[in-house]
Amino acid sequence: MNFLRKNSLYIRIVITFLLAMVLQEKLLEGPAWTTYYNSMDLGPGSIGSPAQADTPVAHSIAEMEQLDRFRVERVQNDWNDHEGGSYLSSGYYWLLTLDSGEQIAMQYNLDGDEYDPMRNYWGSPIGVWRPWELTDQDRAILAREAPDLATTEYYADMQGNHEDAMDKEEFVEAYKYSVLFGFVVLLCLLQVLWGLFRRRQAEITRVRNDLELWLTGTYAIWAQFFAGWVLDNPEIAQNGPFYIGAIPRTRAFVKMMKKVLDDSWEITNYQELLETVEYMSEGPGYQHSEGDPASLAWELCRSMQLLGCAYMVGWCSREELIRRSCVVGRIMQKDFQSWEELCQGFLDGFSAWRLSGGQDPGDLAAVQQRADIYWAIRRRADSPYNLPWQMELKG
Repeated sequence: MNFLRKNSLYIRIVITFLLAMVLQEKLLEGPAWTTYYNSMDLGPGSIGSPAQADTPVAHSIAEMEQLDRFRVERVQNDWNDHEGGSYLSSGYYWLLTLDSGEQIAMQYNLDGDEYDPMRNYWGSPIGVWRPWELTDQDRAILAREAPDLATTEYYADMQGNHEDAMDKEEFVEAYKYSVLFGFVVLLCLLQVLWGLFRRRQAEITRVRNDLELWLTGTYAIWAQFFAGWVLDNPEIAQNGPFYIGAIPRTRAFVKMMKKVLDDSWEITNYQELLETVEYMSEGPGYQHSEGDPASLAWELCRSMQLLGCAYMVGWCSREELIRRSCVVGRIMQKDFQSWEELCQGFLDGFSAWRLSGGQDPGDLAAVQQRADIYWAIRRRADSPYNLPWQMELKG
């Protein structure tokens, strides 16, 4: 556990990087590739893709002008049997004479055409009739190399985006590092936001004002010991911040506190906790302790402790916690005259409980530890014991 806590930053970095790699691969090969594929219009029926059975055949320029998409066919005795073409500023354009006798220029996807030597057949990919933007130099080249073109205002686009498009493997390779970096940044940002959220959640149990400090002070000896024990840091017990219910409200601490309530008190829900508090602060536990300061402080301080734990695990609101705690606090003010009396009574009560089975060195050390925590709290500038004992408890 200590190893994980001390190296948590490095562990989070490694986990973040590994998670980013997994997410990057899934994104690029899944949704990202699909989005790219669709945005480039590379699927079946797209311009430049192989002609389908229902793709109409255009035999003339007039038919091309009328059709949204089309294909062209011709008799071809060899895959290289064509009319040549010209290199222009926007790429290479093939020449083709239609059944109408009109010669046109076209660009087409070489992977999308069809050649069948058995039938002396060549069929084009799916195409559209597009306006042709030519430079003066392009027009001069066509005038020299393709003087029989029927028009230089339009051409047949049977290439679409296939010429510039990447296949899946190229796409993944092209974007893997940028996407990986993006995921690392995103995951780091999410970790920062999650850390801020957890810190804010944890601070929910932090004491906010003098009234809450007074109420928490009634069980601060136990609370500071418990916080130091949970965090495995004796310094916390001496100088750690004051929390309602002893510790911050985190998922792990809430789970642990519920286990403590179950194991030590046989309390598994809020109703059982309230019944225990009533028993110790007003019922038989309190009544049997009257006249014995140690027993009385032991019952009342632990009643306040349980109410603080109820809020820490989320069983009650802050308003309800303060209201119920003020009731117990006013009973304390009636039965004790000062912080010193209450705390000494609690220490005596703890000593009687802990040493009831004998004078074991571990038990004696525990009693001394509680006394040391009490004196450490008294010396602090933010000590609840600096507040007036008879402060008005209203909530």
